[in-house]
Amino acid sequence: MQTGNDKLIGYLKENPNATKATIGEALQLKGLPLFNLIKKLMADGQIATQGEGTDATYILVETVNEEPATEVQTKADEYPHPQSGIVSVEETVTKNLVEQSGPIVDEEEKKNEEQVIAATTSKATTTRNNKKFLFNDEELGKGGLARAIVLQYLKDFPNTNLKKLEEVFPPALLKRFAVFQTIEKAREISGKKYDRYFFKDEHVIKLKDKTALVISSQWTFDNIQPLIKAAKSLGYKIK
Repeated sequence: MQTGNDKLIGYLKENPNATKATIGEALQLKGLPLFNLIKKLMADGQIATQGEGTDATYILVETVNEEPATEVQTKADEYPHPQSGIVSVEETVTKNLVEQSGPIVDEEEKKNEEQVIAATTSKATTTRNNKKFLFNDEELGKGGLARAIVLQYLKDFPNTNLKKLEEVFPPALLKRFAVFQTIEKAREISGKKYDRYFFKDEHVIKLKDKTALVISSQWTFDNIQPLIKAAKSLGYKIK
């Protein structure tokens, strides 16, 4: 006989990003019993939440078996400016991040990533995922920080095209989604079920040649660290 824990876990496997209301309706639970069930699974690190209040959604915390990405070098002399013509950032970062972990070829892994938007491994890391970062005297969340970093680089180097920008912030910095994509590619990756990028008009970034880019929204405290280190290697200060 399935327990309440099993029923909720089973439901979230089929219905990621469900709200408390839809969970309660599916499990025929409400009030304190539903609250205690969700609280227990969050405390055990089996589920995580995103958002606040009635808009909060819940997902399973699933650990994908893959080797951790190799730490991005942070010394300026080991991470030269991409426009110097000495060594491309693509070669340095991609070698460190991709060759160690390998490309995604497991279809089950892809399915898991589709279900997990904000991957966490414990109650403690769920809390840390809400951490704000200080950049250019502005307090930013993870998605806002990623966008601000790209915008700052384009402000410093306004003639940068898409190819050069991808050398500075290579796709390997964020597995599967990349730091940014063109709107067309981002729509293709997102599919019909979820938005994996910030598509609102005010969030779209336009290059000098009119290419329109959108920043990924698939950030956790852990997976944004390579981007932060890459930004710091370019001289940007982030706290």
